[in-house]
Amino acid sequence: MPGVILGTGSKHDRNQVLKTFADCRSDGQLQVKQTFQAVTIDQATAEPLQVSPDSAALRASSIFTLAHGEPIELRTAIYPSGRYIFNVRCIVTMGQTEKSR
Repeated sequence: MPGVILGTGSKHDRNQVLKTFADCRSDGQLQVKQTFQAVTIDQATAEPLQVSPDSAALRASSIFTLAHGEPIELRTAIYPSGRYIFNVRCIVTMGQTEKSR
């Protein structure tokens, strides 16, 4: 199994990540650490996104790991302002504690 899968965000890449996880899911847990940051879009990123340079965006960086810490996907996405709405649903299991890093 590869140590890290770097993808383009295409459906094929997501399917490969899920297959990799399914192939080695003996511990049955996938962990995701995500970081969100407000940024301005640089010239190189602005053109393919069809936005103006220096326009506002949200950068989401995600690291997917198996329970024992082996990374299986690293993803960075840029979301121009005004195009997306994000909804988050959290499920908290009472009686369990976990340290945030």
